[in-house]
Formats: sequence, structure tokens, C-alpha cells
Amino acid sequence: MPTDITAAAAVQVSAVGTGLPANGGYWNAETAPPAWIEFTWQQLVTIDQVVLTVEQSPNGNASHRIVATLANGLEESETLNGVTANGQVLTTTVSFQPTNVHRLRIETLVSPSWVAWQRLQIIGDFQAQPSPPDITASAAVTTTPTGVGSPSNGGYWNAKAGPETSVLFTWPNPVNIGQVSLIVVQSPSGPTYHEIVATLGDGTTQIYADLHLNTWSGDLLRIPRVLANVRMLNVKTLISPSWVAWRAIQINGA
Repeated sequence: MPTDITAAAAVQVSAVGTGLPANGGYWNAETAPPAWIEFTWQQLVTIDQVVLTVEQSPNGNASHRIVATLANGLEESETLNGVTANGQVLTTTVSFQPTNVHRLRIETLVSPSWVAWQRLQIIGDFQAQPSPPDITASAAVTTTPTGVGSPSNGGYWNAKAGPETSVLFTWPNPVNIGQVSLIVVQSPSGPTYHEIVATLGDGTTQIYADLHLNTWSGDLLRIPRVLANVRMLNVKTLISPSWVAWRAIQINGA
């Protein structure tokens, strides 16, 4: 059964304020936004849901961003926007259930009130298994156009051009891919089309992922698909309203 893992975490806050958030209880930053509270675990955890009970006066429009930092350094996030009232309970959706989490930060970006929570609860399971191996760094990388950045180690790349663009990873020996994770850098937001094409050891190609989405800067696109005997993986952007850029490209083994 999922357990309350709030109390097992070390806690840091952006403003000292008052309260004891480490046990899931009340915290008041005693300051206006932006303000944040961050939970860090000694071992990796799986998060099923974040439950936040609002402490706010007056009621009004608020924006909260919940950011999970994973073992491989990538981030998953969900933003909760809307008009909120004192005592209201906010919960993350089923689309935000990150695994291999080392740290979770709850940021308040907009609020008419001091930043405060009547209760903070993080529900999930401890995760003893190590994260899958990172095989991005072992690949040779070719980008079109050249752009700036170092996608070879999973990091930032900016094509400095609009579509069509590509980042091609090539391994000296075939690898087994378990997951591809992409973090978007994009301005303005809008409809995008990304295609990831795998070339196998026998020279044949397969579409690893076909992504027709509306994306925003900071979005995490995670494709948990196992594909064996891959020699090359080409991350292509065919449609975007922005220059093509990635904050991180991470390829994990199976």
C-alpha cells in the first residue's frame, strides 16, 4: 500500500517562516510569492500523489508548480493553476507519478496571500531498485544544424533554427533502449511534431515514437518503450512554433 513519505524526508524552505512541514503539517513562509518548500530523501522514492491543503487569505488566483528531480538529474513537473480558497485541497493528477525521485520541490509562483499550507502530504512508495543505466553519454552525436550545447551527455542543445532539425545518437555497438526522456525548451508554446527513428543492427528502421503534442517550455516528454539492437537513434523535430531546443535528452538502457 502507498505510504505517507513526507516524514522520511529532509526539508528545506526558501523562507524560514513557521511550522513543521517535515511531518506533513502546517507551514507558513511568512512572505509573498515566489516561495518554495523542498523534500529530499536519502533513497529513491516513487510518488503516487501530492496532497496540499491551502492556507490562504484572501482567496484568489494562484499558481503552484510541483517539481520532482529524478536520480538521473532530469525533472518532471506539474503546475496547478486556478482560483483557490482557504482550506481547499489540491492534488496532483495521475499523469504526475514520477519514479526514482530524489527530491521534490513545491513552488508557489502566484498568490494573493503569504505562501502557506495547512498540510503537505506526499504519498508513495520507497524504491530500492536503481534507475536504468544512462546510455546517452556513450553515443557519438551529430546535430542538424550545429547549434549550441552538449546533447551527448544528456544536456542542453539549441539548434538556433526552426524545424526541420535533428539530433542523431550513434553507438559503436548495438544497445537496448528502455526509455527516452526529453525536456522541452520552447517559446512560444504551441503545437509540435517530434519523430524518433531507430536504426537497428540489421540496417532496418523503426519509428520509436511519433509525438503530436501541444508543448510548453519545461514539459517532460517521456517514452518508456523497450527496443533492442539499436545502432542509431534520431530525434527529429518536424513542426514547432519555436527554435528547436532541448533542455535535456536522456536515453536509458533496458
